[in-house]
Amino acid sequence: MDEHRPITAVGDSRRDLGAVDVSETHGDGGANSPEYIELAAAARLIPGRPSTNAIWRWARRGVRARNGARIHLRHVRLGGRLLTTRLWVDQFGQTVAAADALFFDQSPDPTSDTRSDKPNVNACRARNLDRVERELDQAGI
Repeated sequence: MDEHRPITAVGDSRRDLGAVDVSETHGDGGANSPEYIELAAAARLIPGRPSTNAIWRWARRGVRARNGARIHLRHVRLGGRLLTTRLWVDQFGQTVAAADALFFDQSPDPTSDTRSDKPNVNACRARNLDRVERELDQAGI
């Protein structure tokens, strides 16, 4: 029967960004197991320093991308704590950015001429002024 080593904190969480090692004795000996970090530590990794509550919402409720998709920060629950990894934080950011980019790539380009089927207001006004001037000339006014 395989026995698992207990989950142990790696270093002081204040200095080591809350890293937790969840190595197991079977398989590869835990060499490829991810190093989990607490949500507060994940918040410190992200530019703009979002609150820990924001990170919790990203993990539990997700973020709605511009295209309407709901994207969640990957996480695990160990005991009463939610943990994630630096890799999962990076993947989350890339996934949200990719979904937004896809949305904006499908949207019409605001700099392109999307109104080519509508008449140019200045051209219409110029034609109307020309017509009015001809009518006034014909009337002798």
